[in-house]
Amino acid sequence: MSYTRSYSRSVTVSGSKTASYSYPASEHGGNGSVTIHYTETVPINVNITLDTDPFDRSVENAENHVDQLTGAVVAMNSAQCASIHQSGKKISDSIANGFFRLINSELTTQLSENKSQLESRISLILELAKDITSKHTRMAADMNRLKKHYADVFNGLDEDCKKRVLAIDKPSFILSRARSKLINEPYLKYGAFSLHETADTTSFNNLSTIARLRNQVSKVINVMTYSAMKTQQCMKNIEAFSKNVNAGKDCVLFLPVVFTQQKNLSEGDQKFFSSECSILDSAADIVKQNVNGFVTSVHAETWKNFDDFEGKMIEQSFYSIADNELETSSSADKQRVYDQIIAMWKSNPIKTL
Repeated sequence: MSYTRSYSRSVTVSGSKTASYSYPASEHGGNGSVTIHYTETVPINVNITLDTDPFDRSVENAENHVDQLTGAVVAMNSAQCASIHQSGKKISDSIANGFFRLINSELTTQLSENKSQLESRISLILELAKDITSKHTRMAADMNRLKKHYADVFNGLDEDCKKRVLAIDKPSFILSRARSKLINEPYLKYGAFSLHETADTTSFNNLSTIARLRNQVSKVINVMTYSAMKTQQCMKNIEAFSKNVNAGKDCVLFLPVVFTQQKNLSEGDQKFFSSECSILDSAADIVKQNVNGFVTSVHAETWKNFDDFEGKMIEQSFYSIADNELETSSSADKQRVYDQIIAMWKSNPIKTL
């Protein structure tokens, strides 16, 4: 469509103009110039008419082409989206199927491997169970044999101690009878005689010598009697200390305790086993608790080695006990047990607090 626009402005014009003049000669004739200055405001009105029909037609034509292009682009986009969706679905289905097939194959492979490992470990566990059963049977047999052996040993020790106690007490009785016989019998036998029977000085001197000898013998017998009485008193004290007696008041009792330490490699913990308290059965648990508490509370740095003299003495005593056990043992595995004991002794030096 066409449209018209009108514009109105006022323009101010200013300037000057010079004009020359001349006239014929006369009384007042001659020439000159005149300058005129002027200022004028001029109104300007402009009307502009624009014909837009060609442009409108071209715009309409372009709009039609754009609409057609838009339709084509939309159709192409829809077709492309449908194609991409279909292709993506095919690709995703292919990837998912391939992934599931891969996982299935991996799981199948792992199941087969785990099954073979499980079967091998089950067979190993069965073999270990058989081995443990055989070892348990052998250890039970060894334990029964050791129990029988040590029962015989301790029974023999008991009999030997009994005989020794009787043998220790027997000399005291024999000594008492001999003392009574040596002291009393001579006086009873030779004491009743008259002085008139001493015929001469020689017999009197002999009797004096015999009296001095009897005095010396009496002193020796008194010393031996005192020693025997002290020995008998010591034996009575030992017997009293070894018996289960009731104390009249609370007292502190010190007991010899032997403990062993066991460390489990699979669990990383430690166990302590203390010897049985044969004197006070009621205090056995307390003794074990005190020993365990004492051992666990003592730091490793606190333990120290024995000096050379004590270490050698203890080692000699230990080897003597081990050799005696090897010689007196009737077990078929006594050499193996002896070697194991010596190896354990050499690998773990003894220490004290």
